[in-house]
Amino acid sequence: RKVFFPENSFVNSLQRIEMLESHSMCLPNLLPGLYNIVPKAWISEWRLFLRDCSVKRLPLLDVSSILCSAHGSPVIPSSFDLWVRGIVSRMDKKDCTFAVVSVEEWDILNETYGPCDLGVRFCFHPDQETIEWNLKKCMKCDLSQEPKDFMRNASRKSGKML
Repeated sequence: RKVFFPENSFVNSLQRIEMLESHSMCLPNLLPGLYNIVPKAWISEWRLFLRDCSVKRLPLLDVSSILCSAHGSPVIPSSFDLWVRGIVSRMDKKDCTFAVVSVEEWDILNETYGPCDLGVRFCFHPDQETIEWNLKKCMKCDLSQEPKDFMRNASRKSGKML
């Protein structure tokens, strides 16, 4: 059941040295290109499914857990853009609920374990500054808040009790 995915999308040590020699200020964690994001919970279940033959079923690939239930847009922490561009070296685990996969990996996952009606995709441009999303990111929701806290804070701002 194992599927091989090329890992050439991530910047390796030799590429980092080459970038340093070309006097880049920051070393990006991803090479310029197209990527999708997949919920970390689903990726964990998928990995268990591949390793453990006693696991008979895997839920369909679904990205709805990445979407804001109030607005329907992907919730992407602001630190994610900094991580992609290499300004920060790590993402806070509580802030990042998804994993990055290449477009080729997404296509294989979607074909094998989907179909998934919606893909959340971004393009990291060759200028190593611009990150463009296929869906508008939710700018109102904060990942560090529980949904009930978000609703409570929203009601305070609007003056209405929810």
